[in-house]
Amino acid sequence: MPGIWRWLARDAEQFPAGRLVQPSGDVPNLQMQIPARQATGRAGQRFLLWLDAVGGFLVCLADRVSIGQPVARRVDVPIMADLARLHAWIERRGDGYSLRAARSATVNGRVVKQRATLSDDARVLLGRDVQLRFSRPSCRSRTARLRLESPHRLSLATNEVLLMADTCTIGPGPSAHVRAAGWNREIVMCRNGTELWIHAAAPFQVDGRRCVESSRLTLASRVEGDGFSLALEPLSD
Repeated sequence: MPGIWRWLARDAEQFPAGRLVQPSGDVPNLQMQIPARQATGRAGQRFLLWLDAVGGFLVCLADRVSIGQPVARRVDVPIMADLARLHAWIERRGDGYSLRAARSATVNGRVVKQRATLSDDARVLLGRDVQLRFSRPSCRSRTARLRLESPHRLSLATNEVLLMADTCTIGPGPSAHVRAAGWNREIVMCRNGTELWIHAAAPFQVDGRRCVESSRLTLASRVEGDGFSLALEPLSD
């Protein structure tokens, strides 16, 4: 079992606070500097994840994610296409996902009358021509990935969506939720209640502070380590 997964297996219910190595000078603990209002994981919350040398992702944390046009009524995944304002939902229940359609939709060529199960590598068609690919890259996590395969675009600066459940793995391995071929190590983002944490096997920095093993993140954090870097960008919900 890789080192990162050995760490996760130590306590699957509650991730440890990790050890923070303070820089020189009288600097308070990093955790004390994060206001409660910046904690992540509330239903409906989204953020952008930017990975250097990889690209950007819209991360949706809710168990129910709406898809439709980017109009006044906000949807979680806004697609600039000929869709209804609220066209469909993707729901996560237990270990599985399903698509509920408010307007015309098919999954793997079959018309969705009310609900359809989404298996790994499912092909979703919304309306006449909006094509998406749903995938479950890792059997160790309930996190899924949604990718636009038609020429349409999100109204955000990215066309990849992560439906983040418990963990999200980023790295060069084939089972990573996000494949980062140029990175030399694997990192894991984890949800712990209403908080978002990051773990790496080697020391790294969060917002300029050195951390060992793990650290809590805000929705505006930047993380840098040997061979990798990433940044989070908040979205108003």
